[in-house]
Amino acid sequence: MSQKKERLKIRKIANIISGMTLFLIFFSILFIVLYDSSYQERKAINGGVIVEAEFIDIDSRTSFFGGKETWHLEYQYIDKNGVRYRGVAGPTLDSMEEAKQYIGKKVEIYIDGNSHSIEVGQTPSDRKWLVIAIIFIILTVTAIAVYFRLRAVYKRMKAEEITGEENYLGEEATTELQNRDIVEDTAIEKVSKRRMKEKTELRKTANSVLCTALVLLIFVSVSILLYYQSTLQRNAMEGGVIVEAKYDSVSYFSGSSGRGYYQLRYKYIDENGVKYEGIAGPIFNYVEEAERHIGEKVDIYIDGKGNSIKVGSTPADKALIAVFVVLIIIVLIAIAVYFKLLAVDKRNLRAKEVIDEANSPSEYGENPQEAMTSEPIAEIQKEEITIDTAIEDVSNIEE
Repeated sequence: MSQKKERLKIRKIANIISGMTLFLIFFSILFIVLYDSSYQERKAINGGVIVEAEFIDIDSRTSFFGGKETWHLEYQYIDKNGVRYRGVAGPTLDSMEEAKQYIGKKVEIYIDGNSHSIEVGQTPSDRKWLVIAIIFIILTVTAIAVYFRLRAVYKRMKAEEITGEENYLGEEATTELQNRDIVEDTAIEKVSKRRMKEKTELRKTANSVLCTALVLLIFVSVSILLYYQSTLQRNAMEGGVIVEAKYDSVSYFSGSSGRGYYQLRYKYIDENGVKYEGIAGPIFNYVEEAERHIGEKVDIYIDGKGNSIKVGSTPADKALIAVFVVLIIIVLIAIAVYFKLLAVDKRNLRAKEVIDEANSPSEYGENPQEAMTSEPIAEIQKEEITIDTAIEDVSNIEE
């Protein structure tokens, strides 16, 4: 393949990386916004201000990937300063008639004084969104670095194409024909160094892309495990079997802002001896506050197989499947780019082998650089031979 085709292929790869970078930037911004929203909810919980809101509306939702329609309850609360708080709370319901029965009922929520609120007992998703945002930011930075490295290789190859190695040798040959061997040696050395530098940069870029793909595969594996666990929780919720579990212990979690918090763990054992455990209930700043709730009851969904979820909680399977699909797409693109870069690198290696073979003393004697002589030099040599032959003919005629 000619250098021009290789250059165009590298440009095509760079354009793919560019499109992927814009895609990653969009999702990075999206996840940062989601993190900030959830973090404000956590700040409302840390503030500890609890009020009673009222369910005023219902909303139907269907999964992006299909599935049955579910109904959610929307609450509203207006504080003494006129700040309005709206959100979704309460259980996820299967019918509109069942959801309408909750209209007008009360629900306890945390508020922060700035329109951010969350139902008491719910857990903010700020840590999840923060981890996802960091992953996408790292991917974005990596994609930008790969893009600019490919652009540098492309520009250098384009400059070589415009200048032309053959033209370079030809110009030197016509102006310094007496020093042809020196010119050829210098040109060959420059070309070899340039190709070696390009080869090294392409290999580094390919290795960076491969490392990114491997790291992404780790996150894909984690997201699969989390998604599987969330689907089990959703199956338990859709089964509709509700029992009363008891809070029996307290767990500590470190916060993203450096401040930790405590949450209650529940336990339930059914008539078949199947154990159900999980985390539920409100978030507490102090362990003493959380321990006062040990022994209290909490409603949970169970599936008869050890999987459970608190009534009113929402499984994260839909968000996780979206993250999984995005990561898989990026992994496939990264793998495709890696193999394309390897193909270009192999072609460069074959070109180097041809050059080395052409310069082999065993084949070309004491002057192996003759194999690297460009077309302009060859043309000049042919002209010299023709002139010498003509002179000999003239001499013969004169004799």
